[in-house]
Amino acid sequence: MHCALAGLASLQFSSRKLILPCIVHRVRVVKLKREDLRAQSYVHGIEAVGLRPLEIVLSEKLVENGSWTLSRPPYALVRPWD
Repeated sequence: MHCALAGLASLQFSSRKLILPCIVHRVRVVKLKREDLRAQSYVHGIEAVGLRPLEIVLSEKLVENGSWTLSRPPYALVRPWD
């Protein structure tokens, strides 16, 4: 593990804690696929830069593409380094 961590340029320590980088994927498309009002859940189709299309289930409805600008999309998917 030491060799893997030693190669990271953005490896940092703060308050005696190791801060690892994360991977951020800018969301390009959000589309509501289906909703279950009884379970209060919404299934959204997501397209993000660097990822294959995926679906997520949330308890809240996301704002879809038509109401946000492409230069400043309101969402990003963040995956911690593992």
